[in-house]
Amino acid sequence: MEDGQRMLPRMNTSELASAFDVSFRIPERSDGIALLARCRRLLYDLVHSDEIQRGELDRLYRELGELEARLSAFDRASGFRISDEATESVPAGPHESATWRTLSSNILPPTAAIDLPTDTRTALLALIDESPVPLLLARMSDTRICYANRRASELFEATAASLIEQPLDDSLDDPRSSQLFWSGLDGQARMDGTLLPFRANGGRRFWALASAQVITHEGERCAFVGLTDVTAQKLTEAVLRRSEANLGALLAAAPTALLAINPDSHEVVITNERANSLLGTRERPVRGRSFLEFLWDPREATGFVTKLAQGQPIEGLSLKLRALSGLRRWAMLSAQWLEFDEGRMVLIGVTDVTEQKELEQRLVELATHDGLTGLYNRRHFVELAERELSRAARSHSPVSLCMIDADQFKQMNDEFGHAVGDRALTTLARATRGMLRAQDIFGRLGGEEFAVLLPDTRIEGALVVAERIRRSVEVTQVPTSHSAPAWVTVSIGVALHRPGEGFESLMRRADHALYVAKDTGRNRDAREES
Repeated sequence: MEDGQRMLPRMNTSELASAFDVSFRIPERSDGIALLARCRRLLYDLVHSDEIQRGELDRLYRELGELEARLSAFDRASGFRISDEATESVPAGPHESATWRTLSSNILPPTAAIDLPTDTRTALLALIDESPVPLLLARMSDTRICYANRRASELFEATAASLIEQPLDDSLDDPRSSQLFWSGLDGQARMDGTLLPFRANGGRRFWALASAQVITHEGERCAFVGLTDVTAQKLTEAVLRRSEANLGALLAAAPTALLAINPDSHEVVITNERANSLLGTRERPVRGRSFLEFLWDPREATGFVTKLAQGQPIEGLSLKLRALSGLRRWAMLSAQWLEFDEGRMVLIGVTDVTEQKELEQRLVELATHDGLTGLYNRRHFVELAERELSRAARSHSPVSLCMIDADQFKQMNDEFGHAVGDRALTTLARATRGMLRAQDIFGRLGGEEFAVLLPDTRIEGALVVAERIRRSVEVTQVPTSHSAPAWVTVSIGVALHRPGEGFESLMRRADHALYVAKDTGRNRDAREES
């Protein structure tokens, strides 16, 4: 055990409850501060004791926060604050002490320069003293404290007067961290969010994030330091790092799928029930398998290993998982490195977002596809066509467009009904799709009108495709409720894209060719004449 670290004797539940009982009236604020300091010390000792009950600690942390809130409420209601010289309460009036005059002339700009009224200036100074953030002023030359506000005094368990001229270095619990902090501040004149270990005047150790700015005070360079107490977070991490057993207990109670893997072999060494339900089966548990086995896409697996090798936390990585049952799911992955006495591990959290992804895909499909035929709708077809024309312009490759229209479609609707008409459109779409390549773009523009964009295809090749489409549709039956099936034919207009031409212009020319095919007898194709 390190010097100064006390081990709390075993305490029963009633003794703990008594030590942390905050359901009392605070007669004097100084009494509350003393109790708050005592509670903090007890909590620190408790976390470092051999008997740790996680639920008990959570309650005590909440009660400690409640006590601090009650003290703050007492401050606001009473209008009193703790004197720098003693623990007695004095009215919170204008600040006329030497400390305040010094702060007034050095921390804040001169009144004339910023043209602040005296009462406004006093309010700013009062804001520093009554700030919920612990604030210190320390000389850069010897780290001696020139000023400490009320919250800093509470954090260090001392009066402000007793902190004056005390070297801040004496409270820093790690010489190396102290040296890095002061040298970094000296070189940069500003430090943000530096994690430092401190020891209060009463011996209690705590962790704080320190942010500092170099200013001039009484002709000397000084550090104006703000501290954020993060002891609770650090103690929780320390509890987790004691052993894998503690991590296993935490994982078991977690509301999400969690597992820990060996960073070198990627073997799953610890897992909770939710992870087993998501990825494993009753006969085939997750533990002992490589985590990469559950990554469905090899490219995603490679990307995950690359990120892991960088040694940095992973947040919000979206990828596809494959359970041992064969079921595929979308997941959001987060990974955090952990240090244990037994070695290093990577803690992975898995959130099943399959329903969300399926909903997103469904919404995209509804926004881009025709509900009846499943083809691209007009808006998305035009978007894809314009993108293809831009690509073709860069590569100087030909593109052709076929405009397709079902012949005498209104007559079919009138004779057989709209249900058969819809069936005719889906039949037409299916017959046409069978005549196209994977790179061809096929969409329904509206009603009985369709279009096919043919990349890397000259007019002669487009006419061949159009004729194949026409014949395929012509020989395809449309089922009806009558004894005889219905038949549908199409007329097709074909046009070749011209250099620099927009898609709307290309579509107008193909549409003109379509009406030529209609006017010359239907069930035929025609090309746009240059």
